[in-house]
Amino acid sequence: MKNEDTIVAISTANGKSAVGIIRVSGPKTNAISELFFGKVKPRYAKYVKIRDENNHIIDDAIVIRYAAPSSYTGEDMLEIQMHGNPVLLEKFQDILCEKYCRLAKPGEFTERAYLNNKIDLVQAEAVIDLINSSSYDASLAAQRSLQGKFSKNLMEIADEILNIRTSLESSINFPEDDIDETSFEKHKNDLDQVTKKVKYLIENAKHGLKLNSQIKISILGKPNVGKSTLSNCLLGEQASIVSETPGTTRDIVKNDLNLGDNVVTLFDTAGLRKTDDDIEIKGIDLSLKTSEQSDLILYVIDDAFGIDSIDMQFLKSKKIECWIIFNKIDKTEKNAETGTYEGYKYFNLSADPVSGVETLKLELMSIRNTGHEKSATLARERHVESLKASLKNLYNASKYNDNQQLDLIAEELRRSHLHIKDILGGDVDEELLDKIFSNFCIGK
Repeated sequence: MKNEDTIVAISTANGKSAVGIIRVSGPKTNAISELFFGKVKPRYAKYVKIRDENNHIIDDAIVIRYAAPSSYTGEDMLEIQMHGNPVLLEKFQDILCEKYCRLAKPGEFTERAYLNNKIDLVQAEAVIDLINSSSYDASLAAQRSLQGKFSKNLMEIADEILNIRTSLESSINFPEDDIDETSFEKHKNDLDQVTKKVKYLIENAKHGLKLNSQIKISILGKPNVGKSTLSNCLLGEQASIVSETPGTTRDIVKNDLNLGDNVVTLFDTAGLRKTDDDIEIKGIDLSLKTSEQSDLILYVIDDAFGIDSIDMQFLKSKKIECWIIFNKIDKTEKNAETGTYEGYKYFNLSADPVSGVETLKLELMSIRNTGHEKSATLARERHVESLKASLKNLYNASKYNDNQQLDLIAEELRRSHLHIKDILGGDVDEELLDKIFSNFCIGK
């Protein structure tokens, strides 16, 4: 696909840094390169001085030119490495936009890579998944998708489905060649094999989908047990207001918590109690709803009061994994320790002064979204749904094969094949593309 316009964008994150990068892609790239930087040999770094419209030196820079089709987008491209001062980067971007380029839309560089057949749609999605990975395992899974592992599996399945369909349609188009029981038996075996592969890929995609989502941890408990203090202690900052007044936390306080190679979402919630305060009631309801969507609940107990039947009733009502936090052991003079209480993992700790919290953090670091990280590739909901639709068609094809209904088998295989190809971007509408690439940052 040939684009008529040339795009430009700052590709590095906002803020000051040692190096900032501007990317240019499109038909005017080589002319821009020649005008501003003179002769630049493809794939060779050239030291240049960037000047403004008054011939004032803006910055020293390194420029690299990539000739089509051997570039990220498949078009002529420039990568300009400047000092990472946003003022300098934006100035040169503005100069380019004034006469030669337009500002790129979010994800437009990767969209062009897809439209120019440099990558398929699964790989394009893997780019943003790699950028947004909340754990090292997730980043590895995204990298496997970006390198084409998931796409290769999909293509192999698509080819197998197509081969079965081709064989069947040959029999339909040439009825003089009698199809016997042996042929139907072969079709059945072939269908069984490809069905197994699709089922396996669905499970793998489900694991990838889970790995792609950030782990959610909710801190729950009665008022004044130290939930907000614990949250602040884990985060290492004063993110939640701490007060001895019951009902201080009335809304969900949401923060990202760095745990080694993982980033999890931590929810500090309203204290659970009976109240007539309408706002507090809404906060408690929201806390309970949030906890139901969490992967782990840290249920905090004031160790001075201990755990009671109401606490146990709450814990037993949850299908989600719960850890009991016996907080404020500085008041009860207990040792910081961990163990099991009534089948629940527990931690004795004090959030203020801090004691035993590091043990809790170490345990939290061990949490993983799935036990299949080594083989998982990242996936999206649309991948899973398309695979399920393809599997349904294969089941139908097997049923019709048993009844020797050739036309119906072929039609189900056609639909099954289309669902697989749709994942890769075979026949994608513009609305879906806009939805996918709008989630990208500008410059990627």
